[in-house]
Amino acid sequence: MILTISLLSSIYLLIFLLLIIPHNINSLSVTLIGASSTLGSYLIPFLPSHYTNIHCYTGPTKNSWSALATLISETEGGCKIIETKTSMSVTLQTQTASKTGRTYTISHYDPSNPAIHGDCVFLSPPSSFPSYPTATSAAVKATEDSNSKFILISSAGVYPDGLTPSGVPITPSTPLPPTFELNERQLRIYSGEEPVLSSPSPSSVVIRCSGLYALRKGAHRYWLNTGTVKGGRDGFVNLIHYADVARLIVKVLGEESNGGKVRIANDDREPPLTREGICKAAFESVHFNPKGEFNMPEFLDYVDSKRGREAGVVGKIYQSGVGGGGGRGGAC
Repeated sequence: MILTISLLSSIYLLIFLLLIIPHNINSLSVTLIGASSTLGSYLIPFLPSHYTNIHCYTGPTKNSWSALATLISETEGGCKIIETKTSMSVTLQTQTASKTGRTYTISHYDPSNPAIHGDCVFLSPPSSFPSYPTATSAAVKATEDSNSKFILISSAGVYPDGLTPSGVPITPSTPLPPTFELNERQLRIYSGEEPVLSSPSPSSVVIRCSGLYALRKGAHRYWLNTGTVKGGRDGFVNLIHYADVARLIVKVLGEESNGGKVRIANDDREPPLTREGICKAAFESVHFNPKGEFNMPEFLDYVDSKRGREAGVVGKIYQSGVGGGGGRGGAC
């Protein structure tokens, strides 16, 4: 009798542990499509330690593989190539015990034959593929039957100007307008999101990022380099640092429950910085402009959409921090 009770208790304990432990803890693999991107370089160091097999998809050239291999080696403190197939992939294995002996496979992503291992983060921008929807659709379908997470990194630029009344933030539940009201860029972004938003898997998520930046990369560098800003000095610009998006990706990968099909990745500044504020901060930064080689740019009053002109907008405002929502809402 005692033995029976003890056995039942062990079974109940095992069931309880299986229920409370997120599926990601048991997942040993993660696939990064667009791993050689700037965001990929920030994400790789943040990946949780339970991912011991990292499958990295990048460009089709050996140069792109080599650059990514160098990044990984620097991140991990030294790697060795344990297998090389020059026309297919390069496999690296970490040598440092502190990094859990991870194995990285670097290869080219083929949407016609997607090999997705474990959870998947799609980092590549729309310009990376002749057919962006085909690329995202193939990847998300490959994860639907495996109970794996799929995260598409997208852009909050999919939201048109004047979508909400002046001063009212756009949230993940804010519906997009009908597709015929989207411009070419917005339509291209949404066409890649649609396979993910329509996926039956509750673990498929779209993260719409506001303007990404780092010290040497972002709108501030472009504007100070060119010397002109296409927009009024008082226009709002929503921003988020690459490292903060990387942390958000890790957070979503570890979630037990679905927090919504759509997230907006935006910093917590209320209101957002203006174009002039961004340029001034970069111009005065001893880290970005230590020798005073950049000057403040010229601002051109310009709104690139009829909807924006009619609303008299000075820029979109996104919900601060990170939010979750249901997807396209009322758009059709």
